[in-house]
Formats: sequence, C-alpha cells, structure tokens
Amino acid sequence: MERVYRTDLKLLRYFLAVAEELHFGRAAARLNMSQPPLSLHIKELESQLGTLLFIRHSRSVALTHAGKVLMEESRRLLASANLALARVEQIGRGEAGRIELGIFGTAMWSEVRTVIHAFLKAHPNVDVVFREKSPVMQMALLERRELDVGIGRMATEPTAGLTSVRLYDAAFLVAMPEDHRLVSESAIALSALQDEYFVTMPSAHSDWAFLHRVCQQAGFSPLMKERIPADLYVVYDEKQATPAVKTLIATLTAG
Repeated sequence: MERVYRTDLKLLRYFLAVAEELHFGRAAARLNMSQPPLSLHIKELESQLGTLLFIRHSRSVALTHAGKVLMEESRRLLASANLALARVEQIGRGEAGRIELGIFGTAMWSEVRTVIHAFLKAHPNVDVVFREKSPVMQMALLERRELDVGIGRMATEPTAGLTSVRLYDAAFLVAMPEDHRLVSESAIALSALQDEYFVTMPSAHSDWAFLHRVCQQAGFSPLMKERIPADLYVVYDEKQATPAVKTLIATLTAG
C-alpha cells in the first residue's frame, strides 16, 4: 500500500529557506523567526522522512543527495500550491472559473454579443462554455443547476427560484413580399395581421405563447399554418397559401 505523507507545507517552506541559504541563522532571519525553533522543524522533517537532509558543519550546512532532490521538489510543490490558492481566490472574486452559459438564436445578434466579448476580454481566466438552448430548455437546465446563466428572449417571468435581469427590449418585425397590401406601412398594428397565416415555433416555445397572448389582446387568435423547429416566423399569404418570403430568411422575430 502506498504510504501517505502528512508533511505540512510550512515544513517544506522552512526546509527550502535553509536549503537556499545553506545557513540556519540567515534562513531564520529570512523567515522572521529565531534559529532554535527552525532547527527543531528541520529535525522534525528529517524524522518524518527517515533521512538526513543536511550535513551540518560548525559554521554552515550542506545538502545531502536527498536534500538536493527535496529542494527541487519543494520548489515545484510550493509553486503549485501558491498557484492553486491564487486560482481559488480568483474564483471567489468571480475572476476565474467556469460558466455554463445558455444562449438562444437571435438573442445573440444584439448588443449582448458585445457585452459577452467585453466580459471575456476582462476575465481571461474565466472559461465560458456556450450551450445553445431554447428559453424553455434553459429554464429547465437552470432549475437543475446544469446551467449557471441563460440569455434569451423571455415572454414570461422565470419560475420561482430563478432571477431575471432585463438586458434590452426587442421589437417584433414582420417580413412580407413586395406586393403585400401592408408593404408601404412603416409600422403595422397587430390587428392588421389577423387574416394572415403564420408559421411559428412549437407550442412549447415561449415566443409561441407570447404571440398568442398579444394577438388575443389585439382581439383575435393567430392563424397557424404550421410549426417549425427554427428561430424564425414566416407570414403566409392567405390566397396562395405559400410563404410570404421565399428566398430570404423572413421573420416575425425579435430584432
């Protein structure tokens, strides 16, 4: 069975000071302690390891072969320990670590992308893992603590236990063919679309619920031609029963 050593890192620091100074008095001064306790700590370390680390002379000391090996290993171990502790401090301050970030489609087309780039530049030690998920799926993953943060269009408030912050407000845009009766309008009342057919998200999508709600507030229920698993809405021409936009990715989507 492999032996487990319980040597304190402090003992290695004491040893390294003596090994580098090759003089107990100078090492004690460097450590801001008196010489007798330092000598006792070195003897304790030698006892734990079962080997001499120094050849002691009246005015100086020399490293044994074991001492030379331990000096190099101590430097490496102490440097690694310092890096580990510094890393933990950075994580505690939010300057390092790993963030599982949920994102969704057009939410990343806006100034959010600029904000994320600025964050990554300011926090180079933070590993951000992007996971593209719908807002509904983000909610579920946040509840299960499989995501740390989610960014997406929200038509409703999050469930209990989650907190949301409004980053910006997005308008809904409608795309239509050049010969559409509403094409000359700079702004379109939602009620003007009550006779149009929509291709929209699956019913589980938050935008689907939002579209239904605002249309009902405008006095009608939207006519759904079909549902697609993509981040877009297409307005259908009622007479031709064909997509209003054929060659473009036309959307009734957050802009």
